[in-house]
Amino acid sequence: MNDGVPEKILLIRLSSIGDIVLTTPLIRRLRALFPHAQIDFVVKEAFAELVRHHPALNTVYTLPARADFASLRAMRAKLQQQNYSAVLDLHKNFRSLYLARGLGQGYKKRLQKYGFRRFLLVKTGWNLYKEIVPVYRRYLDVAAGLGIDDDGQGTELFWPDEAEAALPQFAVEFLNAGDFVALAPGAGFATKRWPVQRFAEVARAVIASGKRCCILGSQAEQELAAEIVRAEPGCSDFTGKLSLL
Repeated sequence: MNDGVPEKILLIRLSSIGDIVLTTPLIRRLRALFPHAQIDFVVKEAFAELVRHHPALNTVYTLPARADFASLRAMRAKLQQQNYSAVLDLHKNFRSLYLARGLGQGYKKRLQKYGFRRFLLVKTGWNLYKEIVPVYRRYLDVAAGLGIDDDGQGTELFWPDEAEAALPQFAVEFLNAGDFVALAPGAGFATKRWPVQRFAEVARAVIASGKRCCILGSQAEQELAAEIVRAEPGCSDFTGKLSLL
C-alpha cells in the first residue's frame, strides 16, 4: 500500500460462468478508483475468455480445469513474486484459500459465503436466507474497505474482433435474421437449474410472439436442449456448437 492506495491488486475467482461475469462491476470500480494499479485475476482456463480481454485487467492467470496440488503450488509461487498489496478472494474454497495464503501484507479479504445455508439450499432446496443480496454486491462488499461502491452500471463482457470473425456461418445467419431470445438451461447442480418444462414454456411464448429462440450451452447441456426442442421444435439448438465468447 502507498498512502492507503493499493499498487497491486489480485482477484481470485476460479469458476463458473455466471459468477465470473458478476465480478466485472468490481473490476470496473477498482480500475476507476485506482487507475494506476496493477490488477490481476486468477481463474480456471475453461472460463478465462470471460475476463481475458477486459481492459481493466493487467494479467489473467489460469489454472487447469482439475487443478491438482502441484499446479496450485506452482501458481502460488508465481503470485508470491508479485507482492500484492490487496488480495480479494471472491471464491473462498480450498483452492482459493491456498492461493491467497501468504500473498501480500496489505488488504486481504474473503467472500462471505454462508456455506451451511448455501449447502441446504443447493442440496435440499431448504432456504434459510433471510435477505437475498445479489452476488455482484457481495463481491463489491469484499472490497468495501478499499472504498469500493456500486456504480449501478451492471456487468460487462469484452471480446476481440477476431471472435466475431470466427463465428460459424449458421450463427452469423441467425444473428442477422432479426430479434431472438437465447435460453441457457445448464447449471452445475440440478437444484440450481430451472425445470426443462419451464424453459419449453418460455420458448413457446417467445416463438408465439414472433421472435426466434435458440438454446446455448456446452455439450453437457445437449440432452436438456433436446428435451426443450422436443417440446418446442421451433427453437434452434446451438449447444456444443459455439465457444464461450
